[in-house]
Amino acid sequence: KILSSLDIPVFVDLMRLPVEATPDDFFDFLISSAAAQCKRQINGFTFTCPTSAERSSDSLTNFVFDLDLLNKACAEVNIKIIFLLDEAKRVLNDRFTRGFQDNIFALLYGDSELRPVPLSFVFAGAQHLYKLSEDSTSPIGSRAAPIIIRNLTKDNILEYCIHYLGENESSAQLYADFVYKETGGHAGLMNRVVEEI
Repeated sequence: KILSSLDIPVFVDLMRLPVEATPDDFFDFLISSAAAQCKRQINGFTFTCPTSAERSSDSLTNFVFDLDLLNKACAEVNIKIIFLLDEAKRVLNDRFTRGFQDNIFALLYGDSELRPVPLSFVFAGAQHLYKLSEDSTSPIGSRAAPIIIRNLTKDNILEYCIHYLGENESSAQLYADFVYKETGGHAGLMNRVVEEI
């Protein structure tokens, strides 16, 4: 795509983070997932991760720097990144402190220079998300809107298969029917099965 605006949906299965993952690992995972999705959607997109010499000791600073590089790699395409973070419990343990939540809050609501591209975060995993707002002073809890996401329809899965697999509609229909039968439209399971395909 050239000279256009493009939403980049990025599904991130946080269960794929190592058990000992830190905020640095989390932000690196987000960038690599976003770069992979940009490559799928933008012709000619290439992205190289910065060297350790170019990085600071602050994970948020590094993430913003990486987002800026990723944005520049998109050339004329104006992107908006929408992160769907599944299994949110992985970032609600002792390795991810209140300061980590504050960093996410700063990305979403802070000064515009923290966002070289428009960003959205969707946290999934309802049985654990209460931890983001159990403290009445939680900046995320005070602004977040809880929404129950129902299972995807066959049409949703067909559209996902067309974009993710790069198939035409008739070919993707076979995959979509199989995926729906196996997953019942559960978003996380659907993504895993399509990746295996």
